[in-house]
Amino acid sequence: MAKGKNKGSAPAAAGGKKKGGIGSGIGMLVMGVPLVILFLPTVVLLIFAMLPTAVAFVVERGKYRYGFICVGGLNFAGVSPYLLNMWFERHDITMALDTLSNVFALMMIYGAAAFGWLIYTTTPSLVGSFLSLTSSRRIAALKAAQRKLIEEWGTEVMQAEDEIGEAMAEPKAMAAG
Repeated sequence: MAKGKNKGSAPAAAGGKKKGGIGSGIGMLVMGVPLVILFLPTVVLLIFAMLPTAVAFVVERGKYRYGFICVGGLNFAGVSPYLLNMWFERHDITMALDTLSNVFALMMIYGAAAFGWLIYTTTPSLVGSFLSLTSSRRIAALKAAQRKLIEEWGTEVMQAEDEIGEAMAEPKAMAAG
């Protein structure tokens, strides 16, 4: 392929069909509707139980959507015992509605999602505090080592901070020039 040609026209030029379009939409509809009807109790339970995950998906605008992942994972962990119970006992709509009307089940499901929000909101500050603490300990250790070197070698090895900045800039200037 020449450098100037458009890469987007390669599948059409090769005679292949484009992905997507109305055919794939109809295929999803033909496959999806019977599956939803077959697994209607599961779908009903998951739609109402996973609402915090949907909210996290809509609200969060970050590139990697860590809030969605955190809330969604714990939300699904909260609903999974009730989902498995429904699958292995009676898989009907009354069981799904009984689960959704059980206050303790909803507390477990939405409480797990709330714990996901808690983890998502507190983790950055905890990591920042940890990094600050380790950095301050590292600075203290380096200053202690510096004092030990000054005691051993004398004050001739000391440099003022502006001299340190100039000394660090000289090798960069030599490398650039």
